[in-house]
Amino acid sequence: MSPSAPLLVWTWDNGSVPPRYRKSRRVTVDASGRVVRTERRGYSTGDVTRTTGQIDPDLLVVELQAMGVLSQPWAAEERPRIGGGGSTLRLSLDGREVAVPRNVIATQRDAKERVVEWLRTVMARAFPDDGAAPSTR
Repeated sequence: MSPSAPLLVWTWDNGSVPPRYRKSRRVTVDASGRVVRTERRGYSTGDVTRTTGQIDPDLLVVELQAMGVLSQPWAAEERPRIGGGGSTLRLSLDGREVAVPRNVIATQRDAKERVVEWLRTVMARAFPDDGAAPSTR
């Protein structure tokens, strides 16, 4: 995997709301551990902020494997919830790609919540000035 290829892509938004209240984030981590956080207000491409940070990519992979993210067959709800915010994860490792959907089935919600909470902690270290990371949902 080239250092610039995304190892992790984590997206978050606060749902369908009027443009002035809309917030979304996209966090990418490449194989070198470089983190790029893109924050957007509204729905246009004009109000965008990009911030970079660094994490240990080996720690990321080891922890995600330990939490079963790479081995679990993630599934989306047949009838997804309407409205409200949410997040998705996409992991690429050794030629495998794993997608964690926005609305996972009920039996996977706690597992996704644990993963997202752990990622929030890791991202707070990558961005110590603000500690901000996407919401847990």
